[in-house]
Amino acid sequence: MPAKHLILVLIVCLTWAYNFIAGKYGADHFGPFLATALRFGIAFFCLVPFVLKVRKTEIIPFLTIGFVMGILHFGLVFSGFYLAGDISSLAILSQLHIPFVVLLGIFFLGEKIGVWQTGGIAIAFLGVMIIGLDPVVLQYPWSMLIMALAALMLSVSHVLMRRLPDANPLALQAWIAGTAVLGHTTLSFIFETGQLSTFASAAFKEWGSVIYSAIGGTIVGHGFALYLIQRYPVSTINPYFLLTPVFAIAMGVFIWGDEPGLGLWVGGAMTLLGVAVITLRQKKKAQSTTS
Repeated sequence: MPAKHLILVLIVCLTWAYNFIAGKYGADHFGPFLATALRFGIAFFCLVPFVLKVRKTEIIPFLTIGFVMGILHFGLVFSGFYLAGDISSLAILSQLHIPFVVLLGIFFLGEKIGVWQTGGIAIAFLGVMIIGLDPVVLQYPWSMLIMALAALMLSVSHVLMRRLPDANPLALQAWIAGTAVLGHTTLSFIFETGQLSTFASAAFKEWGSVIYSAIGGTIVGHGFALYLIQRYPVSTINPYFLLTPVFAIAMGVFIWGDEPGLGLWVGGAMTLLGVAVITLRQKKKAQSTTS
């Protein structure tokens, strides 16, 4: 991989990592559903030109993915941000989508895995159990469960996306964003109050967090990631993306003020190790298939 593409990988990981900080700021001030609606409202505005780049046969799949990813996944993510007391555990738990994807592939796509991937899955989930015993995480148990469910919903959306290999990715992002705006605006009116007052009291930091999540996390981060995925196999790119939780933990400590306990360090290391084993094994399997 040339240096310019390695720089893009670094940008993707850094933008995604800081998105945990931005998401936490936005959810804390606006509430999880309003913050999500604002994020995707900005993203949808930027992606409007791609809305019509969809085939008739793709409309139902796009709406289904929009519901699973745009409403369920991101709704759970921002709810996790809202309920959590730290950033580090969220960054680690978000990586559970990788073992979840493997498990869903086994149950719904008939895929087979070997000893290494099985061991990686076991290590990852054992690490999550250890994280759950950390005193910092124990203060906010619901955030841990919600982030795990968010990772599962992301995995479901990835399985659904596998069935649309020829879809325009920017059109799909536009439909996800549009679905998310409608869904989370509705959820905000049902479950949240004081939206006008949160708008009036929002300072630069709060508005900046939502704008960053929309442009930095969604358009720039996912845009560059898509650029790389179109040029390299997913099995080649995914190991590099494991830098994201590492950067996010560092930002959680130095920016948010996280003070991870021993359980979070040990469990986090085990979870990321398990995810790394799964990812690297997938890369080796892909290489052996194509050779």
